[in-house]
Amino acid sequence: MIIITRDADFTRLERSLIKRIRVAYIRLGGSPDKITEHVLRNIDRCIAVLQNRNVVIIDEEGFHAL
Repeated sequence: MIIITRDADFTRLERSLIKRIRVAYIRLGGSPDKITEHVLRNIDRCIAVLQNRNVVIIDEEGFHAL
């Protein structure tokens, strides 16, 4: 299961839960249209990274795995 969220609490879940889910945390501000464009530009690569990692952060620079 992949959760796409703007809630930073999902980056700090307890270990037993984080092992069962994948999280894409969106750390962006601005208009909903710009946020959507940025997420859509990066989501394919994020999903590929989530095959091996549990959390990715999508921000102004692109995305980063935790």
